[in-house]
Amino acid sequence: RTGRGEEVLALFSRDPHPLSCSVALVIRPSGELAYDSPCSGSHFGIDGALEDGPSPRALDRFAVEVVGANIDIDVTELILGRCASAAGGSDCSSAVTTRTEPIDWPGN
Repeated sequence: RTGRGEEVLALFSRDPHPLSCSVALVIRPSGELAYDSPCSGSHFGIDGALEDGPSPRALDRFAVEVVGANIDIDVTELILGRCASAAGGSDCSSAVTTRTEPIDWPGN
């Protein structure tokens, strides 16, 4: 959180492409921070929005609640990223529908 009124995001670090690689934080030539997937070649903005590439949706995220100086992150379910296509689908969120799915962490 920067103190400039920006939203706090907790992005899941996996590309939603079937190859499911971890995304890497990169600095664009413009100086902007972003995420790139080394496996699918998809590019995501710092907010997780899909900029280009074959990924079916933006990066998934976790629900976040800021309580005073604390940031609580709910890691029990993923909020699926926004659909890459206007057609939508059951495996992504849209402008009007937020889709979630439970996450099964190893060892649970």
